[in-house]
Amino acid sequence: GLAQSALEALGALGGAPAEEALRKALDGPQPLLAVTAAYGLGLSGQVVGRLRLEGWLEESVEPTREGVLAAHYLARLGRPAGVDFLARLARDGPPDLRLLAVDALGKTGRAEAVPALAGAAADKESSTRNLAALALGRLPGKKAEAALKTLALDPDPGVARTAGTALAERGAP
Repeated sequence: GLAQSALEALGALGGAPAEEALRKALDGPQPLLAVTAAYGLGLSGQVVGRLRLEGWLEESVEPTREGVLAAHYLARLGRPAGVDFLARLARDGPPDLRLLAVDALGKTGRAEAVPALAGAAADKESSTRNLAALALGRLPGKKAEAALKTLALDPDPGVARTAGTALAERGAP
């Protein structure tokens, strides 16, 4: 939401006032905002932000929405643990978090997410395959494009249409 966007913007802005606001949100009562504040701190080069995000992944006995968000932000910071966590969730997580993980993998913008999304593209559930097509459309590279071409042949017309649209937006034949 708006508060998350504001915290992300503070992280991109940097500086002492931004860091102070992010540290305050980091210790606040709203877990999703605390995760976003950790990302903001990481984005502005503060090690504490990255460490807090990694801590969410290490401390999670069961996967949570906060863990998915922390992994997403770690991936955006270029930390392999983020993509790895999301890939495991996309493959083996509970259904609601599997879909969140697939979406988050696409939003990382990182080519390292393609193998996990290619796995999601073969899921038995059409909703997962459809979301994988959307996510793959956000990622760079020939491997993402190849996975989209496979999805464009999916027996579910909605999945095939989503993949075709993603391919067209890439300018792929």
